[in-house]
Amino acid sequence: MMNKLNITLWFMLFSFGQAYACEFDQVTFDSNFAGGRLDECRQLGDNRYELTLKPENTPINDSPWYAYKITAKTPQTITVITKIKGFKHRYPPKISRNGVDWQLQKYVIDNQRMRFSVAVDDKPTWIAAQEIILSEHYHQWGKQLAQAKSINHDIVGWSVQKRPLFKIEHVGEGHEWLVILGRMHPPEVTGAKAIFPFVETLLADSQLAKRFRQRFNILVIPNVNPDGVYLGNWRHNANGVDLNRDWTAFTQPEVKAVNDYLQGLVKRDQHMSMAVDFHSTTKDIFYTLPADYGVENPQLVEHWLGSLDAQFEDFEVIQKTGSNPDSGVFKQYFADQFKAHAITYEVGDNTGRALIKKVAKGGANTLMETLLATDKSSNDRNRNAQTVDILIKNGIVYTGESDLPQRLDIAICQQIICGLYTNGKGPSGSNLPKAKKVIDAKDKIVSPGFIDPHTHTLSELLSQDKNSNLNYLTQGVTTVVNGNDGSGPVEIGQIGRALVENGIGTNVALLVGHGSIREQVMGRAKRHASAQELAAMTELTENAMKQGAIGLSSGLYYVPGSFANTEEVVALAKVASRYNGIYDTHLRDESTFNIGFIKAVEEAIDIAKSAKIHLHLAHIKALGVDVWGQSDLAISTIEKAQKAGVSISADQYPWLASGTKLHSAVMPKWVMADSKAAFYQRLNNPELKHKIHQQVGENIRRRGGPASLLITAFKDPALVGLNLAEIATQKGLSAVETAIKLVQLGDIRIASFNMSPQDVNNFMVQPWVVTSSDGTNGHPRKYASFPQKYQRYVVEQKLMSVGQFIRKSSAQTADILGFNDRGLLKKGYKADIVIFDANDLAPKADFSQWNRYSVGVEHVFVNGQQVIENTVYLNKLAGQFVQ
Repeated sequence: MMNKLNITLWFMLFSFGQAYACEFDQVTFDSNFAGGRLDECRQLGDNRYELTLKPENTPINDSPWYAYKITAKTPQTITVITKIKGFKHRYPPKISRNGVDWQLQKYVIDNQRMRFSVAVDDKPTWIAAQEIILSEHYHQWGKQLAQAKSINHDIVGWSVQKRPLFKIEHVGEGHEWLVILGRMHPPEVTGAKAIFPFVETLLADSQLAKRFRQRFNILVIPNVNPDGVYLGNWRHNANGVDLNRDWTAFTQPEVKAVNDYLQGLVKRDQHMSMAVDFHSTTKDIFYTLPADYGVENPQLVEHWLGSLDAQFEDFEVIQKTGSNPDSGVFKQYFADQFKAHAITYEVGDNTGRALIKKVAKGGANTLMETLLATDKSSNDRNRNAQTVDILIKNGIVYTGESDLPQRLDIAICQQIICGLYTNGKGPSGSNLPKAKKVIDAKDKIVSPGFIDPHTHTLSELLSQDKNSNLNYLTQGVTTVVNGNDGSGPVEIGQIGRALVENGIGTNVALLVGHGSIREQVMGRAKRHASAQELAAMTELTENAMKQGAIGLSSGLYYVPGSFANTEEVVALAKVASRYNGIYDTHLRDESTFNIGFIKAVEEAIDIAKSAKIHLHLAHIKALGVDVWGQSDLAISTIEKAQKAGVSISADQYPWLASGTKLHSAVMPKWVMADSKAAFYQRLNNPELKHKIHQQVGENIRRRGGPASLLITAFKDPALVGLNLAEIATQKGLSAVETAIKLVQLGDIRIASFNMSPQDVNNFMVQPWVVTSSDGTNGHPRKYASFPQKYQRYVVEQKLMSVGQFIRKSSAQTADILGFNDRGLLKKGYKADIVIFDANDLAPKADFSQWNRYSVGVEHVFVNGQQVIENTVYLNKLAGQFVQ
């Protein structure tokens, strides 16, 4: 999944530009949505309404964008008269009943006034200048491309209002770049309609496209002005600046971010070969530079556009050639900075959508043919002069694609791996590059940074003193997932932005939590959701997925998730599935607390099957004496479902003790319903005493008895390190009475020694099980899970090879989570890299001291930045929010 940080909530957190709503007695006009614009409205008489449109500021070419929704209390036909304060109407009205499917609305226009009649009712009728294409559409498009192609989908910068500027990037074997930009002047909808098929053709599986990508790298920044798109602007960004007049001064963050990225590529000895900038205007025009302007391959554009013109009988290539060095336009900037051709492709507002798509595909194919016919750039012919940022030499390399070690040298350029060299040679015969810094990894293991699919590190990452996540970096973990067990945040975008602004030591991805969503909608009520509540939960899930969640998590063992029926979870999982997310679940039962371990596995499979979603079983285990030995039946149940077509994986931490809070471990769920006050009231209700004591006692038995429940973290340090049996003896109470009193003193974390070694080993060797920590305070798994697995199960028990351990801790996990540019040591992937000593990698944390850093990890790179050098943390916060 991309690294990706749309975060549609960010598009929702900021005020609308000219968002406006007016309510009349029967009819409401509303532009209070992303992309909406409506400035004034008044009722002229029965069923007649006048709307006024204004440009966002002046001076400007006055032809403003508009988009609004109409609802009526009763079905009726109304007349809408639209007046603009400016020159004339540019856009005939489009109508939609769902905001997705559009058609031309019949209208009459007289210079500044446009009139049409429309039937309306209590369901929204959308009226807009063009189809509405929002920033979230680009984000989903990029995510889908990233899952199917070897591309980077990441952020190059931020807008004025802190919306992300996404890139789509394919890095091949060469060093020549085709750059594609879009939507500097929102709405530019037809430009957007063209850029999608154009880019898809470049990334297709055709022989031409594959050959093109071997030589040329592709950088696409499809939405340069996300604020303008969101605010319903016609031309400017949120600061009121025309971004396509800022490529000389670079005063706006959007333009500066793109320039900085391109200049960074050049500093890495990359070569800019050509750029295409997509816009919209009244008719199809190609604005080009003169052939004698001094750019490389001066006849390139003539050849390309000539081929395109000859290809279509129903499309005429209109070319306007010229240069304007002082205007600050992108085309001019690109030519002046990089001595390369740049074209502004203006797509006609009213050009047929099918023709736009056809021409875009043909244009991409003819451009590839034309560029491939050119001579290679001089700097691509002289790669010996290349200088990379970091070169890792002489290591024993596990790439994640193979379980066998290789002798490779690895080059890092900024954030990415830009070269892999065998015996000093790259795959195309290029020599080992010069490097600003060389790390000799002789006799050390070099691997992808580990990815932990189940952590509880959000509070640390949002803090000011623990946001380095050093306890994970020292395990070799460079990416963590948060939001597991159904407790993931609902406002994914807001949290993602806060993480980035705070600075984080590791990358982080987020799951949206079913329990959190349920609690926001209906509290901790012990009942099934109503239809209205389920609709509200569905909407929250969809928003979270749009904002960058990688999937839905559930904790059906915990309150309030335990109160939900299977159908509720299926409904939300279907939403996550539509956005290619996963369903990550803490099973309803890992023992015999309610429906039983195997029935809980079957329920999870049924959810995944019904929702058509990948199922990921969190911290898979057979918990407690009642289910020891059931790992065989669980595995056969899972494998049977896999053979039937259900996609299933799991993670596992390498410890015999689980970790949770005392009340979660032993208190009945019905007792904890509603609120903490209600929970405590039930615990002290004499009429419920016998029932509660009986059930608490049974839960303690299931976990192996009071001696198996070790207090690991509590505000009273005198109790830490004692088990429940010892505390009960001290207090002169039964274990049940002691547990009931303790849970009313505050949150108490325990380690519950309740797993058999045979079950742990049985799960660990399954090909669909990867490594995790489920790290929580008081348990050594937070500081030592990956080294623990390496020492106990690779070195000592030899359950798996070093290569299998690395793959199950990196590449395989990345594949499960949908990360398409992490988890492998591969060219074009993010440089998340770990170097460790095979003889020294070991845990130091244990149950007597759970928070000691692991040893053996000597160097760590996160997004190309070295954050640990010779075991010393360099105080760098290089992590990113991954989507």
